[in-house]
Amino acid sequence: RVQPNTYSSSLSLSPFTLPSGRYYEVVAILSLSTTSGLVNSSSTCYVFVSRAPLKAVLSPRGRATVPFQDSIVVNASRSFDMDVSARNIGYKATGHLLYEWNCVVLEENAAVVSCNEMFLFANSSLNQYFVEVVSNSSHVGALYLIELTVTSSIDDRVDRTSVEIFVEPDCC
Repeated sequence: RVQPNTYSSSLSLSPFTLPSGRYYEVVAILSLSTTSGLVNSSSTCYVFVSRAPLKAVLSPRGRATVPFQDSIVVNASRSFDMDVSARNIGYKATGHLLYEWNCVVLEENAAVVSCNEMFLFANSSLNQYFVEVVSNSSHVGALYLIELTVTSSIDDRVDRTSVEIFVEPDCC
């Protein structure tokens, strides 16, 4: 229950005052004192507070290079749900997020093998917020797209992002 200023003609709430994903009933009551007595009038409306989108965030972003026979960690730990984090200050808003990883070969050389051998765990859809990408001789000179899908386990919100990984040839 919100009690606005008795003399105000508007109602303002700070962001994240009301939990999202719900309808709220707003009742405005106008009281007017006249010489004949007090006259009251009211009006009701319903407001839906929509959910904020999830945000999938990867590090590195854009495009990264991994040297031959080296590895790079693609990290999604900065992904977040603003609805959860804004209402729970100091709480890491990732406990209900599900992470799914995918890899696509964008440009290949003659020896490129499938993406599956690049991940350091067997099942790329494991619910982990990071993957380690390992390069070997069959990846050299190839460009890969590492895709991340973040889904909320609370509702149907989803966000996607990706990073390109180029496997650099061994030099000198």
